[in-house]
Amino acid sequence: MAAIGVLITIVVVGAALVTVGMVVAVIIASVSTTLAVRQEEWLGTLKRPAPSRLAAFVRRILGVYVRRMDRSPDEYRPEAEPPWYERSNGPTRL
Repeated sequence: MAAIGVLITIVVVGAALVTVGMVVAVIIASVSTTLAVRQEEWLGTLKRPAPSRLAAFVRRILGVYVRRMDRSPDEYRPEAEPPWYERSNGPTRL
């Protein structure tokens, strides 16, 4: 009976250690992601290479691979329609 008690204690302690390890890993990942994203936003570097190793690592984790843009962002946009107040209402009667 004592062996079962010891086995249960080992399983419970092991599960607790795994849980604490996972919580610590999530906290570290969250903090490092937050720091890297703030660094990217502050420097405005998403179209350039990552400013630090941490930022490059977080880009890889998040799946954000950004290359240098060949053209300006405006060239990728389709032709914009005029605003609603400048659009024609169709033929008018005279």
